[in-house]
This record gives sequence, structure tokens and C-alpha cells, in this order.
Amino acid sequence: MADSKQPVKLRFYIGLFSLIAVSAALYLALDGMLSLTLASWRFWLTLGVISALVLLSFRMTTREDDEHKARPFVNRFMGSVLLKLLGGMVFFIILAWNAPKDQVLPFGISFLGLYISFAAFESYHSMKWHGKK
Repeated sequence: MADSKQPVKLRFYIGLFSLIAVSAALYLALDGMLSLTLASWRFWLTLGVISALVLLSFRMTTREDDEHKARPFVNRFMGSVLLKLLGGMVFFIILAWNAPKDQVLPFGISFLGLYISFAAFESYHSMKWHGKK
């Protein structure tokens, strides 16, 4: 790995940990104020799965071994977006299908908020990585 890209990767890991912490704190604060009916295990599982998808996606776009150098960044990035989108959609459908009807909308809103914030975060850092040549 090139030395000039090391700070970008380190900032990604620190930022990911911070985003997870802020998301958890926001959920706990809202849960305390509003007494959300959303089962807490669904939120924590969603946070874990989306974090794992973002981490896997970032690693896919920033790999620099000989096999991946032949593929342009755009191909790797679009593949990682497809992985996140399909993985997130399957995960959401499975959890929403098994949730009580009154919890599907709050779960969907929290899922969408988490997904968009983590996807934007990962996209920003992938673009920063690609721009550091």
C-alpha cells in the first residue's frame, strides 16, 4: 500500500467508528425521549450489518493487488454499490417481513437513514482514496 494513502484509510476507520458511535448515541437519545416502539435488537443488528457492508465495500474499492489493478476504479466502485444495495435490500426485507405491522414503518425510516448516511460516508472516503495518486 502506498504511504500517501495510509492517512486516508486511517481516517476512514476512525470516521466509521465515530459514525457508528454517533448513530448509536442518537438512537439511544431518541429512544429515551420518544420511547420508540422499534425493537432495539433490530436497530443494533441493522447497525452491525450496514457497518459490515460499508467496511466490505470500502475494502473492495481500495484493494490494490495485481488482480484488482487491472479493473478500473469505477467498475470496483459500482460493484461495491451493487453489493451494498442488494445486501441491504435482502436484509431489510427479511427483518421487515418478520416485524409486527406497526414497527415496519419506523424500522424502514431508521434503516433508510442509516443506509444513506453510511453509504455517503463510504462513497466520500472511496473517492478520496481514488483521488490520492
